[in-house]
Amino acid sequence: MRNISNYDLILIVLGISAAFCLSPIVADLATVVLWTFIGAPLVLIPASIPTLFLFLLLARLAHFGLGLIGVRFWPLGGVVGLGLLAVLPAIENQRLNNIAQELIADDRNEVSQPVVIGTLAVVTTSQRSRDHECDDLCQRVLLAGRPSRVLMINAPAPLPAQLETLTGKLFYLEQRPACPDIELRNSINRIEFQSEKTTVQGLQPADMLRLMISSGDCVVSEPASLSEADAVLAIGEIKVGETVLSAGLNPFVDTVSASRLKFFLRENGRLVERYRLTGTTTKELYPILIPTYTDSKQLRKLSPALLRRTAVSGAAKRFRPTPPIQPFLEDVLGLNLRISEAKRNLKVNDTIARILRQPGVIADNDLELISRFLKRAGSVLDRSVEDAELALEIFRDRRVPATSPNAHSTFSLVVDHSQLTAQFADDLFSRLSELADLQRKDGRISQRQDFHALVSVVPRLPDVAVLPHKAMLLEIAGSPKLYLKFHLLLTRLSAFGVETIPVIFRVLDEVAEIDLGDKDRQAKIHAYKSAMIALCRIGPEGREGIDMLYARIHAGKAMLFGSHWDLTIHTLIKLGAEPDEIWSHLKTAQPKHRTREHFNVAVETAARPRNLCS
Repeated sequence: MRNISNYDLILIVLGISAAFCLSPIVADLATVVLWTFIGAPLVLIPASIPTLFLFLLLARLAHFGLGLIGVRFWPLGGVVGLGLLAVLPAIENQRLNNIAQELIADDRNEVSQPVVIGTLAVVTTSQRSRDHECDDLCQRVLLAGRPSRVLMINAPAPLPAQLETLTGKLFYLEQRPACPDIELRNSINRIEFQSEKTTVQGLQPADMLRLMISSGDCVVSEPASLSEADAVLAIGEIKVGETVLSAGLNPFVDTVSASRLKFFLRENGRLVERYRLTGTTTKELYPILIPTYTDSKQLRKLSPALLRRTAVSGAAKRFRPTPPIQPFLEDVLGLNLRISEAKRNLKVNDTIARILRQPGVIADNDLELISRFLKRAGSVLDRSVEDAELALEIFRDRRVPATSPNAHSTFSLVVDHSQLTAQFADDLFSRLSELADLQRKDGRISQRQDFHALVSVVPRLPDVAVLPHKAMLLEIAGSPKLYLKFHLLLTRLSAFGVETIPVIFRVLDEVAEIDLGDKDRQAKIHAYKSAMIALCRIGPEGREGIDMLYARIHAGKAMLFGSHWDLTIHTLIKLGAEPDEIWSHLKTAQPKHRTREHFNVAVETAARPRNLCS
């Protein structure tokens, strides 16, 4: 030990530490530490020790080698050591680059325009599509009418070398008296054309096809094999390389992944490849060798690995490894699939109005079209009165499910028009009255989809739209069986001012006495909270409620746990009570962990525009 220098002792300690830091046990421990308050700085220590050890070891060996030729200069040893750390990455990255260039070398364009295609087969390895689904490309082709038929095929990655045996679904448009049911989803494998207006009247390709279906142009799908195709467009992965995680500490693995766009034309009965475009993505080593940790599943787990970075070549880009399909469609095949050019004369409102006028059950495709219209029209700032009137007509049609998105979108459309808002409220309360009758009979309305949707809209209604429905709200408030289900309606008692204060306190007293057991305890809590919010919203005009609430606090009938403690303070402040007076009543009844500091914070938040009463 006497002949070992301090430097060598440090190397021995660092070497043992580096081996320990790169073990799975320490990596798991680092994952746990990472999620603590000061975890990130601490994780840097074990993450950097292996690299520090390699650098100092190579610097020591370089210094020893230079000493053999008479050069004894420590900084020079450090420079040589750093250079040695870069040798392996340089050699390995060049090998990976050669693999990538070999994959790109065979790219070609032998397509001669014009290309006449009757049936186009699209083979993809996309994981976003369901089995042989008509995605964005398929929908655009059908809208353009060229080619007239599209065969969609989902193949496993990597793309198979032989395509002839593949089967999928053939899609085409056909006039029929009644269209078969077909599911069309929006934005699946979406194609974004440069400078394209992505919507016409806010429509996407799937919406435009739904309009055509409603007009009798049916989208027909049927099983078919690739042998029926005149041309084949295949796009997907052809090679899957190792990931940073799977490569781990091995610097010699193949991390090159490649995606390719291929186009085949049927000539003399067989498919001939006429176009090929390849993009590669490589997880190459950093310029110097850095053993450290890599993350998987968004930092949920750290694992030992060499630090790598992403390098792209060919048609790939940093966040888009697959070759772009837009230039090929437009520049090579000469297809114009921009939806701004596809169908300009589609009238959404007229089509929906016609659907509503037709008797009988509304088809699923038409229901989806209606739902998309409400969502789209309700989200724009410039809402027309025509859209609002149509939305109200949709809401009144009981064949259209009153889902939460549909109901709230309808309200967003009519709220700017007082007359339409009043009509919407009349129909809304009419439907709620029907649900209340059902609740009295069997008490199982909470299983209905429209119950939650309709009830959730009521708090958004302006007071002027609520006033005509006082009788129904008082009826709800007079029956525990009803207000435990329709608890959100209790919040609207504030629209009638101080005259409903006795009603509100009667509900609060009843809720405090009701024993529903643990199963239905939340219904009791929600009803109490809604009644308190109604009291809070009455404001200073309801000062008479202050002493009534104090009495219930001292009688132990007020809910003061959790956020209800803050809600009680907010309510008293809004009614006009002074903070010191409130504290004198609360400090004897409050939960033990609540202090004056907590109380002061609650008073401050009560003055904000958005508080527990809003």
